[in-house]
Amino acid sequence: MSADSDALRERVKSVWLLSFGDMTTLLITFFVMMLALNYGAISRVQKWLDDELTHTYAELKRAVREERLTLVSVMRDSRGVVLRIRTDGAFASGSATPSTELLRQVTALGRTFRYLRLFNEQATPTGRAVLALAERQHRRFQPEISVEGHTDSDPIAPWSPLRNNWILSARRAQRVLGQLLYASAMDPRWFSVAGYGASRPLVPNDTPSHKAMNRRVEIVITAGFVTVEDAKGAEKPVMPTEKQVAPPAATAASGKNGGDPVPSDH
Repeated sequence: MSADSDALRERVKSVWLLSFGDMTTLLITFFVMMLALNYGAISRVQKWLDDELTHTYAELKRAVREERLTLVSVMRDSRGVVLRIRTDGAFASGSATPSTELLRQVTALGRTFRYLRLFNEQATPTGRAVLALAERQHRRFQPEISVEGHTDSDPIAPWSPLRNNWILSARRAQRVLGQLLYASAMDPRWFSVAGYGASRPLVPNDTPSHKAMNRRVEIVITAGFVTVEDAKGAEKPVMPTEKQVAPPAATAASGKNGGDPVPSDH
């Protein structure tokens, strides 16, 4: 009898392990389901973003064709939507002074930007629904427009105030950004500028035609969601200088700050 009692007590002691195992299995199942649901939601949002960027690409292709923006080509790649401005005909050789034609074309782009669906998501039912969902999750939709300057590998003339290709590429990008911001009247927090010099060539700098391909300014458009906490650091707009947002005539007339041409093939 004593042996039976001892066996019963041992079985009673181990019963909780069965309940604990069942509870653990249920918790694991629950978390797997939550991860699957969350992954599904993320996938749907990512698809929506991809669709919006593809739509933006189509809108800009049409605008470039209709506005006859001959200095601009439009591409869709892993970065988002890329507007590539060839600098031959856009800037004087070795200069950061934009041509009148470049100012006209960037102004037309800026006015087109103002009405792109990507930058006006509150105007569509689907956009409002996605933004409302993001807001409930303490996230904010954040478009990004990066203006990036590039040069070929030829060195800057030693007497040039621009000093090197890094400065030349940054100044050119800065001029494009300023005119784009002026024409679009959009939120300055969406814009950024960078100068990469000759560090990111499309092709080797081994022929004149290849060097011409590498001399460019790219406008990269993308978008995503940021947490409200992360976005607080970007609340203060980074305003361009008065020269950068001057009207087309004033900008074209300016030859200061590296605007004077210097002998070079950049």
